[in-house]
Amino acid sequence: MEIVFAWLGACGSSPEAASRTFVQVNHAGIDAGQPYEGLHRRLSLLEQYILTGPEPSESLPPLSITPKDLMLKIRHWRRKPSLLIAGRFDSGKTRIANALLGSSNLPSQYTPTTSVVTYIRHEDDKPEWQREEVWIMGTGFDPSRWEDEKYCQKYRLVSGSFDTLRQFGTKESKGDILRAKYALVYMESPLLRSCTLIDVPGYSDAEDEERSADAAARLADLLLYTAPAKGFLDAADFLHLGLLLRTLPTIHARSSKGIEKCANLFLIATHAEPSISNSDLNKILDRGAERLYKQFKDTLLVSRDVSQSDLRERFKTFWYENQERRAELEQGLLRTLSSILPAVLEKHVNNEVKEI
Repeated sequence: MEIVFAWLGACGSSPEAASRTFVQVNHAGIDAGQPYEGLHRRLSLLEQYILTGPEPSESLPPLSITPKDLMLKIRHWRRKPSLLIAGRFDSGKTRIANALLGSSNLPSQYTPTTSVVTYIRHEDDKPEWQREEVWIMGTGFDPSRWEDEKYCQKYRLVSGSFDTLRQFGTKESKGDILRAKYALVYMESPLLRSCTLIDVPGYSDAEDEERSADAAARLADLLLYTAPAKGFLDAADFLHLGLLLRTLPTIHARSSKGIEKCANLFLIATHAEPSISNSDLNKILDRGAERLYKQFKDTLLVSRDVSQSDLRERFKTFWYENQERRAELEQGLLRTLSSILPAVLEKHVNNEVKEI
């Protein structure tokens, strides 16, 4: 083993990196079911009513919302929540994404790393006119318009299979030549029945990549922020977390323990490798929660009514090869996706429909 470690060091690698290459773990990903099936069925009935109902009489006073406006709202209400995975450069974001998806389709080697903002949706959500699994999009594309065929055709640079993502969506790929900024990806995964997953380039990368990542953050309903367990949460992390928390919705939920604060926020110590003991990992998370609370207690956390102990509950660990070190993250995420976010969306839609 001494020879192996020395050889890995001479090659610029590490035991952890090697284990990612050679250790295969059977992991089916997160399955939160189809929590929006009932809501979408009711929205379809409302849509049918609008399409078959009579046109408003011209003798009526002007309507505050027209049938056409309501159809646009229904399209917006059908949008699944967006799960954003963000964090420091080389902190294992894509590795987590693949674990949650139960897939190995997203490029996750140490080199190259993600260089485009990748939006991953369930294959059932793919428009009929988009036949390929992957579309690489150029500068200026607005991901909220991915249902608009003419608009997407205008910004498409190249399309194809998942190999296209490796060829044009990573560092040291052809993406820079084409000015690739975004990727639209469709795949079969249980996770994607309950959300759209957004994987962004790591912070501390090129400035234009950071701008793309920050723009994607504005669409996030659920945030997973990653930082390596060794050197967990530094000043740069606080800077980017501040930007992300300003736009992340505040969601508190009731649980068997009382009120679960910031149920849509997870702060993850990645690379939680076996060389770090459980007690040391807990200390790392405790210190991270303490420092983060001190940083934002008088600003972003005041409006959220979050204490240090509340914040500590949002800290989790991740090591792909050890189920124990990813179980708490997966269980918390499963609860948020299967019950908390669906309840929030349904309440919002019901309130808007009553108001209309």
